[in-house]
Amino acid sequence: MTDTAKKSTSKTEKDAEKTAGKSKTSGNSTGKSSGAETGRAGAQKEAAARSSRTKGKTGSSRSGAKRRAGRASGGNRQPLLESFSHAFDGIMTGVEERNMKIHFGFTILVVLFGLLLKISATEWCLCFVLFGLILGLELVNTAIEAVVDLVTEEYRPLAKRAKDAAAGAVLIAAIMAAITGLIIFIPRFLYVFRII
Repeated sequence: MTDTAKKSTSKTEKDAEKTAGKSKTSGNSTGKSSGAETGRAGAQKEAAARSSRTKGKTGSSRSGAKRRAGRASGGNRQPLLESFSHAFDGIMTGVEERNMKIHFGFTILVVLFGLLLKISATEWCLCFVLFGLILGLELVNTAIEAVVDLVTEEYRPLAKRAKDAAAGAVLIAAIMAAITGLIIFIPRFLYVFRII
């Protein structure tokens, strides 16, 4: 053992003895047995000596382990284009659903009426946020239904709850979008019909 290692070992032993003395006095004041305190002090002393011996080794090994872990996690990531490809596959899966086709139909109608009635930029932003919300929720609903069907095909109350909650989320968003659309478009329809 080198001189610095001996010094650090003796220093940690002294620190362990001090903490052992403190724990003994506190143990006696609370009525705990001194035998348990002595055993605990010995274990602390041994742990301190062990940590001082391996201190130099673990610093370099920890940084190496972090680098290896970083490389390993980086290697497992899929390329960006591949993740976009999976996302588009998910959108195409959702488009096949009947409800998604209905939502797309209403989206096209709103865009056509928006162009005809020349709605403002703010109103367009509202419309597009609502389109994204409803279509996104419909995809989430499709995903939840697929996962529930994957787990069980027999009737279960919890599976029904999951499916109903997902469908309810889409319905709430659709109702709010319809109300927003009426607020935007009804005044413009009234203005157009008065002129005609």
